[in-house]
Amino acid sequence: MKLCVKGGPGDGLLFLELGDGDSTDEPVLTGSGMAADVSHFSYVLYPPEEHLTVTKTVDTSYQRAHDWTLEKAVDKTKILLYAPEGGGSQTGTATWTVTVGYDGYTDSGHTVSGTVTVENDGGSAAEITSLVDTLTTGGDAAVIELDCGDDPDWTLEPGDKLECTYAEAVDGKVTGSNKAVATTASGGSYESASVPIPDWGDPGTETDEEVTVTDVSDLLGTQDKTFTAPTGGTLTYDHTFSWDDFGQADCGTHQFDNTATLTSADSDLEKTASASDTVKVQCLLFQGETAWAANAGAGTLRYTPKGNWATYVVADASGKTYNVYAGQTMYVGTATLSAVSGGSVTITIDLVDGWDYASGGGANLKVQGYGSAPSGNPAPGRFAHHVTCTTDPCTTPAIPANSYYGIHLDVGRWVPDPSFP
Repeated sequence: MKLCVKGGPGDGLLFLELGDGDSTDEPVLTGSGMAADVSHFSYVLYPPEEHLTVTKTVDTSYQRAHDWTLEKAVDKTKILLYAPEGGGSQTGTATWTVTVGYDGYTDSGHTVSGTVTVENDGGSAAEITSLVDTLTTGGDAAVIELDCGDDPDWTLEPGDKLECTYAEAVDGKVTGSNKAVATTASGGSYESASVPIPDWGDPGTETDEEVTVTDVSDLLGTQDKTFTAPTGGTLTYDHTFSWDDFGQADCGTHQFDNTATLTSADSDLEKTASASDTVKVQCLLFQGETAWAANAGAGTLRYTPKGNWATYVVADASGKTYNVYAGQTMYVGTATLSAVSGGSVTITIDLVDGWDYASGGGANLKVQGYGSAPSGNPAPGRFAHHVTCTTDPCTTPAIPANSYYGIHLDVGRWVPDPSFP
């Protein structure tokens, strides 16, 4: 080390060459214009100074979750479908509306974070005995935890740095400041500038910003629609029901359930809403009647002149067609007697529209042949020939030819259920 001193006798320059700090080294004087009688001087060596610089960063972050509502409704919760024979409406239309409403947002996870850096910019090593980071909000100061790694070196050589991070959860978008202070074993204290908490700005992450409503319908399958915050909207669809879609086979009460589900791709959001529609389909009831073939061509022939109105017919060897009446006066079709062949005949029943054979009770066509005109109350259940007709026309097996026949049918017609709905 060389020290330069100006002045002295003759205003010359004095240079003092020092060693490396060892007190045994003798200083060497050199210079110009110096008096020859300069014989000695005293000096003191000072050690290098300790100095640390503490700096810090302050950042803010938070998350935002968007909120939604879901509703579903149907304009008609009950639809009545009348049978064609009933005279009422045979169709009905229901409209479903799914409403997705934007309900604002919820912010959470507010965090103040950053990095504390301690740099040894002095001339000697410094041992850090404490490093305290203080967050001040609303007038209250709180020491926050620093993460300086798994095994930090707390002794910094000149030029070394120590970096620690922090992340402190706070209540909402607070304002305030943050400052760090490092203390050394030599008693030095070094603090950073007080850094204000910056503006919170936009959220770091957002969830449920885009949602999809998926509607599953018993009738129309699956439909979906996407909505983006802050705009909600609706999903609407309709369906027309018809009695013919159900018919007699599926008459009665049907409930159609429709469920809408609101979901998001970036969270476990799930909201559901349902609306049910009841459809009542009028049934047709079988109104049974007793029917007899009548010998209209030769006048109506009755088993008894009074009371029972049952009729019989006169045979014709070449064949003949007779009218069939239910309830004595209601025309329901014809009964055709074939020509005699091999001593036998067949009888074919052909009903008119609106009439049908009774079912579920066994034989619905009963035939009895007579050699002479019958009398008295007939008993169809004891007639000789029983046939169950299921299709129309209906033809009997071969029946022995005779002069007279009693031809009895159990028939009926389908009429709207008078108790509907």
